[in-house]
Amino acid sequence: LILRGSLEDGVRESAEREAGAIAARLDQGETVDLGQLDDDALYQVIVDGEVRQRSANAPSTPLARDDDGPGAVRIDDERFLLGSEDAGGGALVVVGHSAEDAQETLRAVAALLLVAVPVVVLAVAASSWVAVGRALRPVDRMRREVDAVSSANLGLRLADPGSGDEIGALAATMNRMLDRLDKSQRAQ
Repeated sequence: LILRGSLEDGVRESAEREAGAIAARLDQGETVDLGQLDDDALYQVIVDGEVRQRSANAPSTPLARDDDGPGAVRIDDERFLLGSEDAGGGALVVVGHSAEDAQETLRAVAALLLVAVPVVVLAVAASSWVAVGRALRPVDRMRREVDAVSSANLGLRLADPGSGDEIGALAATMNRMLDRLDKSQRAQ
């Protein structure tokens, strides 16, 4: 959504700049042949609600915003983003740039995400599995050592993993517990 908004804002700003440039030329009294401009864009000069000049691909009725979003129209199944600028003499210059390039970019990004997101999720899951397995390996070893302790061999102690982390603290705590159990059994 952010990318779509950014791309469409860029297209709309481009249309606004072009409308401003055409309006400035008209204000200076220049004649602008809208048919000689970009074929992928729509151009209209509207005076008093009537189209006075237009490009060949622009409709003969004034471009008006429709339900395709703010500053957008759909003509022949193609979406155009509009920019406009007031020119002298009550004229309004309207420029519509095709949103097709933005849509193609969005489709390309969506396709990349459809491939990349599952790959990234699988990579994260696999690396998490390996990391958790390595992190819990000392706990599993300690579990097996504690399971081997019985009343007949209370003198067994857990090997210190030497990690200096919570696993090492757990091994030290369990060894102190085994010491207390061993002392208690000898006292009995």
